[in-house]
Amino acid sequence: MFKKEFLFGVSTAAAQVEGDDGTQGRGKSIWDTFCDEGRIYKNQTAKISVDHYNRYEEDINLMADLGVNAYRFSTSWSRLLPEGIGAVNQKGIDFYNRLIDTLLKKNIQPILTLYHWDLPQALSEKGGFENPDFVKWFTEYSALVADKYGDRLKTVISFNEPINIINSGYKSGVFAPGKQLGDEGILKCILHMHKAHGECSQILRAKIKDLQLGLAVSTFEEYPVATDEKTLACAKKRFFEKDNPAESVDVYLDPLYFGEYPKRIYEKYPAFQEVAEKADLKKYVGNTNIIGYNNYSGMPIDSRGEEVKNYLLAEYTDMCGTVDPNGMYWGIKFLTERYKSPLYITENGVATQDWMFDDGKVHDVNRCEYLKRHLAVVSKLLEEKMDIRGYFVWSFTDNFEWIFGYSKRFGLVHINYETLKRTPKDSYYWYQEFIAKNKTTK
Repeated sequence: MFKKEFLFGVSTAAAQVEGDDGTQGRGKSIWDTFCDEGRIYKNQTAKISVDHYNRYEEDINLMADLGVNAYRFSTSWSRLLPEGIGAVNQKGIDFYNRLIDTLLKKNIQPILTLYHWDLPQALSEKGGFENPDFVKWFTEYSALVADKYGDRLKTVISFNEPINIINSGYKSGVFAPGKQLGDEGILKCILHMHKAHGECSQILRAKIKDLQLGLAVSTFEEYPVATDEKTLACAKKRFFEKDNPAESVDVYLDPLYFGEYPKRIYEKYPAFQEVAEKADLKKYVGNTNIIGYNNYSGMPIDSRGEEVKNYLLAEYTDMCGTVDPNGMYWGIKFLTERYKSPLYITENGVATQDWMFDDGKVHDVNRCEYLKRHLAVVSKLLEEKMDIRGYFVWSFTDNFEWIFGYSKRFGLVHINYETLKRTPKDSYYWYQEFIAKNKTTK
């Protein structure tokens, strides 16, 4: 069922785990600014977080004991280039060299994400994704990463969850940098992201043989409540298309695979069609050869294309998402059917109310059950010959959960935020046992 090449992994992001004591040479990111502005739960910050920067060896040893053969992490753009461009921070270069080398010594494959939301503040002040120069900035950053680490990489994710980058960061403004643009401005941000992805793909392919490259997309996880033709069509439409282009999965993936935006975008925004055609995204088609899929929930859709009303009675996570692996099952089916691309489940996990028991252990039975249900879906999809190449739990440790600060715990490993002590939870041991039973040499 699980081939020997299948990756069982865990995921984190630089801004959520690394921390920064002020001596590391890292520049300020948009999330540092969001913290400074008091936009985070209880005015918490990521200055210490879980101190992965200094404790990476301890963390990697825990990963090795867990039995994973891959670790998905992100490089911090402002740790490598404090101003986003120009001068390089050697301390940052050295840190990721140590991290990658230590992973490889433990037979853990590094899966690198270039952009997991932490844009350098210096570039945000120049417009960030709104500025056409974003393409040039991201190309410089990608070239540095390719030059310093490309000899040890096989798989790279360019942008994590563009829906959150663009919609949450530049339209609703609930995430950093907190802007609120109209649709025309949003579409330009998306175009600049696609051009940056295309340019970086060419740079990375020149350095990394047989590179696997893609976006990691999130969705609103709609699935059909029944399998008749009408319900399937309604669910599929809801899955890919939204009135808001910044929330639409096809707006983010179609240009990478087909070289153009969906026709409805050109019909509704004719001025954008001319801009997009001049960008000539077709020249990048073929450089994206994997899809990263982040799944946390599910939402059933009926034959009228509407959400099933009695779903209010569903089981919910601490992030108010439903515990429904059907979202993962149909999301993978829909993405595979449309794009004919291999896929990695780059994030799947659950926030629960975890605490330390008197026996010194963390008994997170709900997370164990969540992982059990979702890995059963992975097994089913593999039996159906879906080309799934890896599964990554979000997240390895509890961490800084963006605007929610430290109030949400997703980790397989519990963090005492006063002492930073690491304690594997019951879910860690459940996943450890699952990996041991399902790793194969065939």
